[in-house]
Amino acid sequence: MIFSISVNSCRQVFGDKFILNRSGLSSTSYRRMELCHVSIRRSFAERALRLVEETLPDQKYEFAAMKKVATKLGVSPEAIRRWKRQSEVDSGLRPGLSSQEHDEVRRLKRKNTELRRANEILKSASSFFAAELDRPTTK
Repeated sequence: MIFSISVNSCRQVFGDKFILNRSGLSSTSYRRMELCHVSIRRSFAERALRLVEETLPDQKYEFAAMKKVATKLGVSPEAIRRWKRQSEVDSGLRPGLSSQEHDEVRRLKRKNTELRRANEILKSASSFFAAELDRPTTK
C-alpha cells in the first residue's frame, strides 16, 4: 500500500538524528525517512482500516466511520479513504493498479531515468573524444 507518514512519526522511530540543510532533509535523513515509511506505513494503515471495520456497524455511512477513526488517529479522512480503496485494489475487489505493480512501475521509471542519464554522459564523452581525434596534432 502507498501511504504517507509525517517526519514527526519517523522521528519517533529514529530520534532527532535528522540532519536539516537549506533545502530540507539531507540525503541520509531522507533515506532514513524512506525506510521509516516502509516500516511504519503498512502497520499504521492496517490498524486504521481495522478500526474502520470495527466502527462501521455503529455508523450509517462508511465515510462517517472513516472520519471518526481519522480524528482518533490524527490523519485526514481522505487518507483513510485512499488506504481503504488501495487495500480493495490489492485484494482484487476493485480494479486498478495494485501496490506491487505500482512499486514495480516506480522502480522501472527510476531505472529508465538512470539509464537515460548514463546514455547522455556516454554521448557527450564520445563526442568529446571524437573531437580530440579530429584535431591535428603538432609535432
